[in-house]
Amino acid sequence: LDNGFTYWNIHSLPVYQQKPIVYVNLFSSAGKELKMNDGVLELADHLQDLTVDFGAIAHVMNDRIVFSYRLLPGQQQWITSKERRISLAGLGQGTYTLQLKAVHTDGVESEVKEIKIYVPAPIWMRWWFIVLMFLLITASFYGVYRYRLHQIMKLQGLRNSISRDLHDEIGSSVSSMNMLATVRSEEHTSE
Repeated sequence: LDNGFTYWNIHSLPVYQQKPIVYVNLFSSAGKELKMNDGVLELADHLQDLTVDFGAIAHVMNDRIVFSYRLLPGQQQWITSKERRISLAGLGQGTYTLQLKAVHTDGVESEVKEIKIYVPAPIWMRWWFIVLMFLLITASFYGVYRYRLHQIMKLQGLRNSISRDLHDEIGSSVSSMNMLATVRSEEHTSE
């Protein structure tokens, strides 16, 4: 205390370095907000682009916070940015882990926040669809086979009917001619 003034030596004060806390504001894809279910963000099979809006709670001004992120598996290096939005484009089928962290310019890092992302296979690549298509194609081939067999049996029945009719007709004609020949021969012998 000097003449009623209190002087503080700021270098003698303890440094308050609380870790920032990373939070996610919004997940969106194709302009629609997405929700996490059971700790996993599941994209629809037709959505392969994801936008993540996030921030950090910290005791320093926000312009002194830098964010880092990476998408596992595959991206091992951290990408650093002051932006609070990430756009992940062209995500293929699989399970991903998005890791986010915030760093003060004085070097204090937040805990790494992990977000599980699941992108299902397109419907035509799912096991039940493949089995269903196999059964449908097999049933179609079997149906065509049965139809063709039915047509062949029908044609064979028609041939058999024509054959019987011709056989009966020829047999009847031969019998008639035989009777006429017999009658004619008897008439010749009686004359």
